[in-house]
Amino acid sequence: MSRRLSTTLRGLLLKTLPNSSNKGTCFTNQQVHPKIGIWGFGVVGRAALKFLHARGTPVALMNKAPLSDVDAAWLHKNKIPFFLQKQSATFFAHCDLILPSPGIDLAPFPQIHQKMYTEVDLFAQHWHKPIIAVTGTMGKTSIVQLLAQLLATAGMRVGLAGNVGTSMLTLIDQQHELDWALLELSSFQLEWAQQFAPDLAIITNVHPNHLDRHKTFDAYLQAKLQIVAHQRPDQRALLPHDMHQLISGRTAAKIFWHTPEHTTCQPAYTVDASHIIHCTGSTHKPLLPCVQLPPISFIHNWLIIAATLDLLGIELAPLLAKQPHLQIDAHRLEQVATIDGVAFYNDSKATIPHATVAAVAQLAQFKKIILLLGGLDKGVDRTPLIQELAHTGRIAHVAAFGAQAQEIARLCTQAKLPCSAHATLEDAFARCTKKEPPGECVLLSPGGASFDLFKNYEERGRRFCELVRAYHTW
Repeated sequence: MSRRLSTTLRGLLLKTLPNSSNKGTCFTNQQVHPKIGIWGFGVVGRAALKFLHARGTPVALMNKAPLSDVDAAWLHKNKIPFFLQKQSATFFAHCDLILPSPGIDLAPFPQIHQKMYTEVDLFAQHWHKPIIAVTGTMGKTSIVQLLAQLLATAGMRVGLAGNVGTSMLTLIDQQHELDWALLELSSFQLEWAQQFAPDLAIITNVHPNHLDRHKTFDAYLQAKLQIVAHQRPDQRALLPHDMHQLISGRTAAKIFWHTPEHTTCQPAYTVDASHIIHCTGSTHKPLLPCVQLPPISFIHNWLIIAATLDLLGIELAPLLAKQPHLQIDAHRLEQVATIDGVAFYNDSKATIPHATVAAVAQLAQFKKIILLLGGLDKGVDRTPLIQELAHTGRIAHVAAFGAQAQEIARLCTQAKLPCSAHATLEDAFARCTKKEPPGECVLLSPGGASFDLFKNYEERGRRFCELVRAYHTW
């Protein structure tokens, strides 16, 4: 079934939803009232309910679990219907449009696909200033956090939201105080988008991920490509050069490429032995010496940041001089401590195999790494990861932990990679702190999601740091 809104429903939506310039519009009796069903009451659901209700849009809410007494009382006071998920058939029939939380898999509900309405499309309808949107498998969080700080240093008023814990809908009522929206977007947020068209769309990279949800890599890729699908010729896209054969006909935007290697694709941003470079035809313009890049993130992330700023007409070097204390969230290749000559690194945010490979490559100064692998594979085959790790010759031992520890150990054994399997992170850490085999670095870079043992990757990373600090006091 088509993922497009029916013509009737789209017309109904555009006709009846007030825009941000007439906030609080009261509908007349002659107007048709589309009922928008908000499915899920997390970050997106709460923001959508508040946003739509404030504008007089008829809404209903469905959630898997009952609400708190405070939330239930608020819904009752404002006469907003509430449904438990076991009442989904009634909820679907009650609503003209369905705005689901991004984490909800809609594949089992083909009967409502024509009613789908996304947070990004709602945002696009009400936001009237430029948008930078970033998606990709790796690097997007670090990139948007660093960009937000650098753009602020350049004097631009930027609202950061999306897949960083803040709903983009909260920016709409602040847009008179902002110059740009800077959004980090996941494949879940983009999958059903039908109108969203950022002024600058950025894809960092695309590797297999979330295949438990998307089922195939192609479906995952198609979700990511929604970030450019509706762009206009006056908009721009910054894309990985290895997409150049895939992207033909996918976007009307002007395309710029980024790659850490030489490419014939033009125009492009790349890195040589000493500089980040902008290549246009036969012209190679150095943007920044690599030695000036702070070691806070991977060089490819800095390449994308430098390219983004260049497209905005901003030089990176002066901003780095003005802002020497840039920060990104913890849990991505964070050095926790060095104990008895052994370095301990927290890379809990590495939730896919490619992130683990990148972490090992980044720590090239260590010839013997003891690696903690674990978590859920999200449908991604870990065999290439294990083979790549074995090929490096730098992994002294793999301590597998969690629900899939035995499977990881089996793959390691096949690849002749020394390993052990453990039920918990604590047990795996205890194995890593033994003197044999000797290691120069203990690296938590799980290559899998955290949900088998922890609430999220942050909790997993914090627990690792606690174990390191406790070990330091032994």
